[in-house]
Amino acid sequence: MFPLSSKHVYEDPPPTDTKPAPVFETPFRRKKALEGTYQESKHEDKKKIVCTDIGPYLRTVPYSHFFDHILPDLRPSLDPEAIVEKLKANGSIKAKRFACFPKNPVKVTNVENVVFQPLETLVNSIVAVSRSRHVQPTMKFACNPDGVPESISRINLTRPDGYALLYEATGNPKWVDIGVTGEFKKSAAQKKREDNDEKVAWSMHHCLCEDPRRRFNISFSIENDGMRLWFCNRQEVQVSTPFKFIINHRLTVHFFLSIMYAKPHELGWDPTMTRVGKGQYDITVHIGQGETATYRTLTRLSDVGADVILGRGTRVWEVMRVVQGVLVGPPLTLKDIWIDDDRPREADIYRELRKSAVTEEQKEILNRVLLEVECHGDVFISEEGRYDHTVELPFRGAIVPESAPRRLLRLFSRASPQMAKGFWVGGKSVRNKEAKSHPKLHYRMLLRGVYKSLDNLTNPFEVFLVLSATSIALRAIHEQGWVHRDINPGNILVRYIGREMEVKLIDLEYAKPMGNDTAHPSRSGMRGFTAVEVETSTYRFTTTQGKPVLPSTPEKSMSVLKNLFRGSNTGIALDREPPVQIDPSPSRPVTPLPEAPFRYNPLHDLESLWWTAVYFFVHCDISLDGHPYAATEDQRYEAQRLFGDSGYDRFTTIDTTTEFKKAMNSLHPSMRDVAATLDTLRDMLCKVYRSAEQDTFAIDHTVARGLYHFFATRFHRMADQFKDSGITVHRIRFGAKEGASVGKKEETRKRKQSDLSSEGFSQHDVNAGETSGNVGDGPASRTRLQTKRTKITN
Repeated sequence: MFPLSSKHVYEDPPPTDTKPAPVFETPFRRKKALEGTYQESKHEDKKKIVCTDIGPYLRTVPYSHFFDHILPDLRPSLDPEAIVEKLKANGSIKAKRFACFPKNPVKVTNVENVVFQPLETLVNSIVAVSRSRHVQPTMKFACNPDGVPESISRINLTRPDGYALLYEATGNPKWVDIGVTGEFKKSAAQKKREDNDEKVAWSMHHCLCEDPRRRFNISFSIENDGMRLWFCNRQEVQVSTPFKFIINHRLTVHFFLSIMYAKPHELGWDPTMTRVGKGQYDITVHIGQGETATYRTLTRLSDVGADVILGRGTRVWEVMRVVQGVLVGPPLTLKDIWIDDDRPREADIYRELRKSAVTEEQKEILNRVLLEVECHGDVFISEEGRYDHTVELPFRGAIVPESAPRRLLRLFSRASPQMAKGFWVGGKSVRNKEAKSHPKLHYRMLLRGVYKSLDNLTNPFEVFLVLSATSIALRAIHEQGWVHRDINPGNILVRYIGREMEVKLIDLEYAKPMGNDTAHPSRSGMRGFTAVEVETSTYRFTTTQGKPVLPSTPEKSMSVLKNLFRGSNTGIALDREPPVQIDPSPSRPVTPLPEAPFRYNPLHDLESLWWTAVYFFVHCDISLDGHPYAATEDQRYEAQRLFGDSGYDRFTTIDTTTEFKKAMNSLHPSMRDVAATLDTLRDMLCKVYRSAEQDTFAIDHTVARGLYHFFATRFHRMADQFKDSGITVHRIRFGAKEGASVGKKEETRKRKQSDLSSEGFSQHDVNAGETSGNVGDGPASRTRLQTKRTKITN
């Protein structure tokens, strides 16, 4: 329809003889919207986080690409040329311009709200001369820069300058009814254009995360007389080159005709989901052999993954089947996710793991820890006759090559040169094309039973029981030669059946056999729970030290350890199991061996489990017998540094006893035993790391043998200590400023800790002599501190 001009023809770079280095492990890509401070951040800070997750570059394509491959097809009776002639005839076009814009916006002295209000008149004029009894608009357009559309599941104060919403929508505008948003600026200056970039990106992000039905989103922005078109799905964000919307009548008319007469699924709504109430949906699921069934959502179990604009967009609900409008059958769990199109389906991974078990005990353990799948399948859009794919469906199969031009978002254009060249993947700055997002496929899985995730637990007794059981679950998976690769509190599920606890592992879409060298451009995750080596894609414990002697757990111990799943009703004599012994011989210099390409191994899963345990006691306030004890300033600092939005290298915390104890000293005195146990686990884990990495080529699925029992028994003993303790834990809530000021507090914190440690005081010792507040800094504060020390001493 709009052929590419010669200057817009894409050409891939010429081939070179240089072979890229082999990559056997998918680089980790940090997603800030998954981190704890995002939900507590201010509106402006959230917009910056969203832009950070997009990456530094926006992929720029010619506007002809949008008209040919992205915008909805025009209805057969709609001819842009004929509509333009009608607009000329009724006076809407005069002197080769749209009459409502006699001057370019930059030359008008009124404010932007007034300058662009005629756009609503223009769109209504286009609709008025194009509608007929055979074709009716499905959308209505409004310019309402002072109104805030209503949100259902998320707070959002954004006021888009204009939007097209569903024609049947009534009452106040709602984000779930908005199909297209627009942002307008009188000037085309770089600062104004960049401001529009951030606002459009945020509006598209909010459409995707607010409404589970949205598969993609189309938007537009205007700077002076230039209009740019935008597209966003779970794979990438694209923006077009501008065209002159005031004088290029045919393109402007075509754009608004395609939007105003589009069917909902052509603007990104999922036709397999129907909204039946506030936050409630009927979802069609393929149940096999071409048959489908409808399930109604009852409770939203998790949708944190939906906050990441480019990613899996994971949502989980408790659902029941709907038959002729009546809910029937037991409650189930429905998982809706966008997976890399060439990855195995999660249900298939469950099946392969179960098939890989050799002994009856292995089969029993795997059946305990793996969820039972009711049915699963890729989402099929019958209106398009295709599966819901991020490239094949919205782009009609057109692929924009990596050589397409890009430009920086404002957030990165003002950053350091290193940050501007690329974004943070695998612990180092890499060019944008190396961290491209993989094409994704919409996938649903229905699971038997309803569970809650570990991060919803508040009783330390239960938390440690679950951690103990998860250690055994990981052993069962690792013995089959597989690794999980995404252990975090949200992926460990728990429920009680009577007095017996069930623990399950979920989100196995990243799981794979250790021998599988298939790598993807990147995989997203939660940085605070990722093993430090995985974050940087390098072996970091290669220092030669004394080798730990880890006995192979006797075969009978599997049947003993599996009883840990029964919670407090175990009655297990844990001390009868052989303890881990450490070779006391000093370090011996050896000839360095060549280093193998980095691969994920079982130690990384166990380290993620260790970070999960640390999270529960560093990132939480506590209550003791109903009396709350807020985290100290130092504890909040450590929580933000380890699990929040900071650039701190967590390797120093796990590798160094001194650094780890600094974090643990910030805990409430009732948690000191926890700190000692976590330090013991940390120390043993690091020793096994160093032993294994003396020869990285020899690392296999047995590398953690002996550690599972070591982790499980110590977690279980801690659970016994917290039984009937009256202690509960609650996640710390951070403000935006607190989350952004970690780096600035480093010098102050070091000075305060130096003052305290020099006289043998911990932060909690000082707090014991305080009536409120925390230790300050400066001459006056240090004087008050000395007075408090004297009171404590006396």
